[in-house]
Amino acid sequence: MAAVSGTRIAISWIQETFWFLFLIVQLPFLFFSKWGSPGRRRERVLILTDHACSTVFYFGLRSALKRRGFPVTVLGIGQLTSLTTQARTLARLLEELDVQRGILIAHGKAGLAALALPDSARRRVQHLVTLGTPFHGSRVFLPLAVVPSFGDMSVGSEFLLLHRMNALLFPQFSPFCAFQDQLIYPSNLGHFGQGRDLILDRSGHWNLVLDAENIDTIVQHLLQAHPEPAQAAPGVAAAIPSKATATPKKAEPRKSAPAARKAKPRKRR
Repeated sequence: MAAVSGTRIAISWIQETFWFLFLIVQLPFLFFSKWGSPGRRRERVLILTDHACSTVFYFGLRSALKRRGFPVTVLGIGQLTSLTTQARTLARLLEELDVQRGILIAHGKAGLAALALPDSARRRVQHLVTLGTPFHGSRVFLPLAVVPSFGDMSVGSEFLLLHRMNALLFPQFSPFCAFQDQLIYPSNLGHFGQGRDLILDRSGHWNLVLDAENIDTIVQHLLQAHPEPAQAAPGVAAAIPSKATATPKKAEPRKSAPAARKAKPRKRR
């Protein structure tokens, strides 16, 4: 990754301050636990919310995916309950929605909850995309460890030791993280490792799901991983018959050789 300029970092933090104000405004919508929209594609995308983020908070990412034809559902699977409990809630919702080969986009703690899915529920997911998930915990949450979800996200927690490597059990796994994330300290604790990390050059935990440039990068990544099958233009198939149904061409009759010219009678002397 190329060096990030100081100007870009400063702009990112200004944006993050604005998103913090938006976070406060949207708090009354936390009781909305589901927001979905249909799409033409067969891969269903489930966006899992982070701490204090309602389904409304993901309007930009949801709209971008909807424009690309994905059926999208934003889910809140719990706020302060343990991540194991949230994983059970997610497993139940995957079954209720009859998700098959789904794509999970999990923000923050939701990425850890997805790692605790039982095998039957994990088989319903073909691609796990995490955004700012503290795979190795964060020291920011140590003072709040008495709260079950924050305790599971703390450095050295039993939950992390048991479930962190389960990310590799998904058929596809894409861990995105911000260049700097104020909720993961130190920042390298948010890196999964093994050369898999996709580091975005925008700072901030909420910029991951609200900055237009980050949203476009995430959507383009999904489009490359799950290209839409090409469809023939209407009428083309009918205009060009296939080999199996083409009518055999009748053999044209061979033209006869031109008749020999009659010899002129010789005059007698």
